[in-house]
Amino acid sequence: MLSTVLEPAARSARARGASIDSLRTIGAATRLSVLAALCGGGIALVAVGGPVPTILGAVACSAATFRSAARFVEVSSGDARRATRGDMVATVGLLSGAGIVAAWGVESVETLLGVWAGAMFAGATASTWPRLTRVDRLRDWFADHREDIRPLLRESLVMDAGAIGAPYAIAPFLGASAFGIYRAVSNVAAPTRLVMNPLRPLIVATPLRTLLSVRGTVTVAALAVVAGAGASAVLVLVDVWGVDLGSLSALARFALPTGIFVAASTVGHLAYLVCRAHSNPRELWFGRVAQSSVAFVVPVVGALLGGLDAAIWCYVSATVVGLVVWIVAIRRAVVRARSDEEGAAR
Repeated sequence: MLSTVLEPAARSARARGASIDSLRTIGAATRLSVLAALCGGGIALVAVGGPVPTILGAVACSAATFRSAARFVEVSSGDARRATRGDMVATVGLLSGAGIVAAWGVESVETLLGVWAGAMFAGATASTWPRLTRVDRLRDWFADHREDIRPLLRESLVMDAGAIGAPYAIAPFLGASAFGIYRAVSNVAAPTRLVMNPLRPLIVATPLRTLLSVRGTVTVAALAVVAGAGASAVLVLVDVWGVDLGSLSALARFALPTGIFVAASTVGHLAYLVCRAHSNPRELWFGRVAQSSVAFVVPVVGALLGGLDAAIWCYVSATVVGLVVWIVAIRRAVVRARSDEEGAAR
């Protein structure tokens, strides 16, 4: 959805110096949500079987897909109230359903799918409503936004392939227990990524000069330091208090590299989002190839030569290098933008 509808729509709007075309974007997102329903229902049918799981899987995937698109459009259009309302309804529904399931002790797949589908559907109905018109055909949408869709989709596919493949390339060298600890390092940084992802529409709409102001840069750096120090402190406290959180508890002896990873991952992910929003295809592709190559090779070499300790430190090092890569890509975008402005002034 991000690479095919939302970010292309936002990039196109910025290039025109206009607001995002909400109606047409929602129309394209609605059609893509129908495809998501077919995929979700098909997966549920194959994995679980039966009409009930199939229907619930279709509803959940379709509603979740549409809700993410509606949120993007709402934030882009300055409708923060509606965006917040949809998220709150979905969150309350999910937590309430999970609480009821836990209280009743029901753990069937149908029940869990029902909770997920109900929460996503409630969130979708509390936001911008779906719409379909003849001018919202996906074929026309892809034709109009081809120049943005191609590089964004190619980059995201390579990123997903690397994110899935790299950890499992390391697994044979670590064993199940050590691999779980290794993966836990990434999980610690998940909250910061979840907080930043809803900011995508604002990042796309904001000029590079504003994003890279001294005040903004200092703020991001400070937040990254706080996030990293907080992560390290929590891991130390978990060890001191003897709380059993599985793999996270075992990370206590890696509190320092985990904190560094969280800080670097915070800045790196934000830099990546800026590149997705403002870089041209060549700049974006440079960043993706360089970052994914380092993220794949360095941790594997560490696991092969030094086991878990080396793998984690190499993973942290690769994350720091990836941050530098995205900063270089942003620098290229800034130089290009400045050159374009000077050329236009002449």
